[in-house]
Amino acid sequence: MHAATTAAASGTRETPSAADGAGRAGRDRAGTRRSPGLQLTARLDTGTAGSSLHALDVRAFERDGKTWVKFQLVDTGTGKSVEVSRPVVRSVAPKDAAGSKRYIVSLKVTVAGIAQFTEFALTDRSSSAYPVLIGRNFLRDQAVVDVGRRFTRPE
Repeated sequence: MHAATTAAASGTRETPSAADGAGRAGRDRAGTRRSPGLQLTARLDTGTAGSSLHALDVRAFERDGKTWVKFQLVDTGTGKSVEVSRPVVRSVAPKDAAGSKRYIVSLKVTVAGIAQFTEFALTDRSSSAYPVLIGRNFLRDQAVVDVGRRFTRPE
């Protein structure tokens, strides 16, 4: 099951509990990552376990003995590119031996009014229609995906 949406992220946690009722999202969404304040179009995919983010020029570096990455994100609406630095949560080996390892970072994202920190694999999604793929790691117990709707807004 697929859905697309807009995603937004910031520094505070405002996540409704499952007891409060799950948010409803159409398959296509537009969202904002508030830090650095980007709006990115995302596809909601209940068939995918993790989330991924189109990141350009990903470079690892060390800060205080820990691995961090710098990468570029491009705002879907304006085309503006912003450099972001985040600590690496973990890295994963590529499925094919030819690729380089993918870094996983935690970013706060808001989809359909639901804001929470989510792990994203930084990857090249240039051949994809959506720069962000939101998987079950964000959706679980948080949102109901209505594949018949697109680009919904919180009620």
